[in-house]
Amino acid sequence: MEIRRKVEFLVATNRRYFIWESGSHVTITCPTCGEAMLNAEGAAGLFGISQRGVFQMIETDQLHYIETDSRAVLICLTSLAIASALSCATDSNEGNSTVKSQERVF
Repeated sequence: MEIRRKVEFLVATNRRYFIWESGSHVTITCPTCGEAMLNAEGAAGLFGISQRGVFQMIETDQLHYIETDSRAVLICLTSLAIASALSCATDSNEGNSTVKSQERVF
């Protein structure tokens, strides 16, 4: 008789982002969660993804964002961190480069 055990690994990380800007600036916080927001170009660069990827995440309601009076889009850094982490986990599972769950026969 085979006994099967399923082992699942969950990895949680904490990240803190520090953004320095020269000159006078106003910190804008996310109306949904209260975290810092950054323009789409800066947010994409910070996370190493394309601006197109950021806008695709907006279109699929994965991100908190606002549009200013001057038509600039500001992205919530916390929601982008979560969405990009989920995106990386999904991409790596499709390529079988990481093990999310594993069955072993004993």
